[in-house]
Amino acid sequence: MPARWFPTKEQLLASRWLKPLSGHMANPALWRMTRRSVRLGVAIGLFSAFILPLGQVPLAILISLPFRANLLVASTVTLVTNPITFPFLYLVAYRLGARGLNFIHRTHGTLPPDGAASLHGVFAPLAIGLTVLAIGGFITGYFATDLVWRHRAYRRWVARSHRAG
Repeated sequence: MPARWFPTKEQLLASRWLKPLSGHMANPALWRMTRRSVRLGVAIGLFSAFILPLGQVPLAILISLPFRANLLVASTVTLVTNPITFPFLYLVAYRLGARGLNFIHRTHGTLPPDGAASLHGVFAPLAIGLTVLAIGGFITGYFATDLVWRHRAYRRWVARSHRAG
């Protein structure tokens, strides 16, 4: 049997770190590959990946439990933010947040606060940008997964109908 690079359901349930959640995680609905659970898993995984700089996988698991989203999909999708993509995504988030703040200041006729180089000057645009990316990732992931799922189901249906007819 080939070695697996990801843990099995049994290994996750036996983990001492996840022991408090193991009763909830044992629910078979959390491990099924259904259209509903997979699209929710992708959406929750993308949301968790962007909303926190650390701890995305535990957050994805916690959010997935009440919605019965696929845990493996949700935790795997959080890997979209990794050491290679992290600088680019955070730069995009910062610029997005800075543009949003500038727009708000222009429309209200106020001046942006001094100290653009301070920690507050960096944190506010980054937090706003990450929130926008998290919500956008959730919505995009949900509907894109649904479209891909429907397209694959349609292709399988067409292939079956050609074989039968």
